[in-house]
Amino acid sequence: MGSDTVLVTRWDKPETAEKFTLRSVSEKLDAFYSYLSQQRVSGRPDVVATLLDLFRAVRGEIEAQEESAGVAIAEFLDILAELVASERPSTLSGGRPAFDEIWARVRPPGREAVLTSSSKDRLQAGFKRQVTSLLNLSFSAVLAVRHAATPIFQEAHFAFSGSVQADLFGYQPPSSTKRITRGAHHFTPPPLARSVVEQALLAITDLENRRELVVCDPACGSGVFLTETARTLRRMNFRGKLTLVGRDLSPAAVLMAQFAVEASKIDWQPKEGTEIDIQVADTLRSDALPMADVIVMNPPFLAWPMMDKELREVVSTILGRAARHRADLSMAFVTRAFVKRKKKRIKKRK
Repeated sequence: MGSDTVLVTRWDKPETAEKFTLRSVSEKLDAFYSYLSQQRVSGRPDVVATLLDLFRAVRGEIEAQEESAGVAIAEFLDILAELVASERPSTLSGGRPAFDEIWARVRPPGREAVLTSSSKDRLQAGFKRQVTSLLNLSFSAVLAVRHAATPIFQEAHFAFSGSVQADLFGYQPPSSTKRITRGAHHFTPPPLARSVVEQALLAITDLENRRELVVCDPACGSGVFLTETARTLRRMNFRGKLTLVGRDLSPAAVLMAQFAVEASKIDWQPKEGTEIDIQVADTLRSDALPMADVIVMNPPFLAWPMMDKELREVVSTILGRAARHRADLSMAFVTRAFVKRKKKRIKKRK
C-alpha cells in the first residue's frame, strides 16, 4: 500500500480489509478511534472461552464415570500436556523429554488415568474443530499455555469450584438465588501481575550478579505471579539459580500452578536452572513458608465480620494488637510475608 493509505484488518476476519485515506484519518482522528472501538468481535471471541469448553467436556466425561470432580482438573491438564507435546516433542536437541513426559513425572504420583486414549483423542479433535469453526484460527497449545495459561486455569478453577455440572442425562439441580462470587480470592490479570513483579525485581540492585534467587507466592492460586517472575527475569538477563515457591490451600489450584510454571520452563530457564517448590499448604496456620528473597502475591481479602471463629483466632495471633483495628485476612498474609523474607546481613562497625 502507498504511504497515503491506511489498511484496517480484523484479527477474526483476516481475509477482509478496509481502506482509508491517511488524510481522512488524520483529520477525523477521534471518529476513527470511535470506529475502531465499536468494532467488537461477535460470538465466541477467544481461546480461553473455548478451552473452558474443553474443560467442561472433560468434566462431563469424568462425572459420567462417577469419578470425583477434582479428577477433571488433572485429566484436563493431561490432555493439554499432550497437545503441547504434539507441537514440540522435544524442547532441546540434547534429548530433553517431551512435555507430556515431564508432566507425568511432576503430577501427583499414583494417579491412574480415567479417560482412555480414544476418549482423549476424540476430545482433542473436537476441540480443534471448535477452534477452527468458531475462531477461524489454527490452535497452538504452546502459544495458549505461554500467553493464556493462568487466565484459563483461573476461570477453570472458578468453574470447578463454583458451578454445578449436569448429570449424564442433562439434568441440573433447580436454580437458586445464591450469589455466585469468588469468595476471598481475587484472581490477578497477567498484565497486573507482570507490573507488580517488575517493580519488585527492579528493587534488587545486584540482580544480574546474584547466584541464587528465591521468589515466593504464599497464596499462589494458578501461579500467575510465578510465571510472570520467570518471564521478567528472562528480560532482566538473570543467570543464577531460580527457585519458585508457591503455596495454596486448593489442591486443584496447586496442580494448575505446577503445570503453568513447568510449562514456562519450555521457553526459558536461567543458566543455573530453575527449581519449583509448589505445595498444598496453609501458610497462616503452619510454618510452611520458606525464607525468600522476594515475596509477591495477591493475598485473599476477607473482612473481619466474614471470618469464622477459628480464622479470627489465627489472624489475631499473627497480627497481635493490630488485629483490634478491623483486621482483614490480607493483613495476616502480608505480616507473614515480612517475617519470611530474607534479611540482608549488615556488618557492624567496630
